[in-house]
Amino acid sequence: MALPALRFLRQEMPDAEVNFLCDRSHQALLTPYLKTLRIGVLSLDWRNSGEIGDFLKKSPPQAALHLDPRPQLLWKTFRHRIPFRLGYCPGRISRTFFLLSHPVIQERYRPTQSEAHYNLNLAQEFLKHWAGSRGDWQHQSIVLPVIEEAKRQALRILDSWGVSPHSFVVIHPGGNEDYSAIARYYFPFIDELQKQNALKIFLSEGPMARDGRIVNEICAKRPLPVLRGLDLEVFSEILRLAALVVAPSTGPLHLAHYLGTDTIGVFPPRGNQGSPRWLPWGGSAKSLFAVTAGAIGEWDGVVRGKLREAVV
Repeated sequence: MALPALRFLRQEMPDAEVNFLCDRSHQALLTPYLKTLRIGVLSLDWRNSGEIGDFLKKSPPQAALHLDPRPQLLWKTFRHRIPFRLGYCPGRISRTFFLLSHPVIQERYRPTQSEAHYNLNLAQEFLKHWAGSRGDWQHQSIVLPVIEEAKRQALRILDSWGVSPHSFVVIHPGGNEDYSAIARYYFPFIDELQKQNALKIFLSEGPMARDGRIVNEICAKRPLPVLRGLDLEVFSEILRLAALVVAPSTGPLHLAHYLGTDTIGVFPPRGNQGSPRWLPWGGSAKSLFAVTAGAIGEWDGVVRGKLREAVV
């Protein structure tokens, strides 16, 4: 959820050298879009403190904007005396506060806006302290560009299932409850879509063992084809070709939004993990949400309403 902030920085600092450090597994996917913004992607492993330290020693930046205040990265920029270090912290009594030259207090644990908005606010604070102005945010929808070879592979996979583009829904289940409880939240989506008999349904399985157990729990009662073990770029193109993606606040939900696919987010009622903070924002697609509160019978009605709203 950093892309709106990055686009805003480029908008307000057209001549600055800007580089972005992200997880290596995401670099191939994000690089084509960031290249259009003339933002470099650092080919570094943020978990490797030695690698980060060597980079900061050889090519020290003038400033660091910490959208995600990971302690090891904060410590590295502090230790290597990067003069301008701005990021967020939950309060003044925190380690994060003392490692930043310009700490910004954001109480994200009781959110009033989305994570993307919080990051955008950090970028505005960065500009205020660095350039003397918060800038003027001009909303432009973000859509990640097509990766052509990945799209060809995605089309071949869909063709092997006898499925055409935009004639299917991807459901990517997840959550922190027990497997049977999580499955109950997704059964109504499956049942309602199958009643309509218009769209094929795919389940998507994440890389963790828990993800596989959740999918197995669902397939034991609702046998469905499963997307698993795909390269992220190929999987992203499948999400782009879907009519709808249903998921909790996980990578596929936010990725689908930035690919231009409509989404329904499945969120718990708790504030810190709920829709106010984690609802996708900044893309061109419709971003709906359903909150898992109330009796399971009431949840069936919520699902039907959201699917009607999504015009599926």
